[in-house]
Amino acid sequence: MGVSFDCASKREIEAVLSLDVSPSRIVYAHPYKPVSSLNYAKLKNVSLMTFDTSIELYKIKDVYPSAKLLLRLLPEIEFDARIQFGSRFGCPLSEVKKVLRLAYDLNLNIVGVSFHVGSDVKDPEAYISVLSQSRDVFDIAEEIGFNMTILDIGGGFPGDHNTSRQFTKFAEVINKTVLDLFPPDNNLEIIAEPGRYIVASAFTVVANIIGKRCYKKSIAGNETDDNDEIQTASNAKVSTTYFINDSVFGNFVFGHLYKPGSEIYTPKLVKHFVYLDC
Repeated sequence: MGVSFDCASKREIEAVLSLDVSPSRIVYAHPYKPVSSLNYAKLKNVSLMTFDTSIELYKIKDVYPSAKLLLRLLPEIEFDARIQFGSRFGCPLSEVKKVLRLAYDLNLNIVGVSFHVGSDVKDPEAYISVLSQSRDVFDIAEEIGFNMTILDIGGGFPGDHNTSRQFTKFAEVINKTVLDLFPPDNNLEIIAEPGRYIVASAFTVVANIIGKRCYKKSIAGNETDDNDEIQTASNAKVSTTYFINDSVFGNFVFGHLYKPGSEIYTPKLVKHFVYLDC
């Protein structure tokens, strides 16, 4: 459909290339890469990749000096997002000039900037701050002698149910800010990574109810099971627990369908059989 691919490992690159995707449509977007994976990327002509430290530059110089590099920035502000990346990835703005000078001295090819505001960020205005940082980095790079042409604005887009309106708000903020900071005559290639938006709600879990337990709960909160004496309607209510053929060890915790703060969805009944009545 014309999209390209953000790969974080050799295994992911192999999977995409097996689909006859051109290497030019892949960005190797992990700032820290094993030497063996760098060699594989070089062998397969996957040249566009990210970095965020001087140490990584020395590694790339030794293994893949012709690679096209994106400097990944560390957002100066930590935004309200489902998953934060600031403690792991990104070059602080205070270190940018030193890192870019080293890249220039090593005769490496810095072609642009990348960043990530955090997965499923809540406020679209988070992009304004990091895009302003990116503008500063483009100016620093030009002073040093680089002509950068790529801006990778990363992910962070919403992806749960009914997010089209929210996604539109994100797009409006991003488009306006990009036009203000990077006029069209800059001829930038803009990359975005809306992975969560595309796939987070792409699946429906179907589960069978395999059993149920009825119990009575008194107003005081004491529970009794089916074998206990039934209390009067005035001081007890009947509750039911349903058991399904999925679990916390399946899709709901290990499969990340549920975690604290997750949106709770109302199940849709597909088919039912009545066996017991409490």
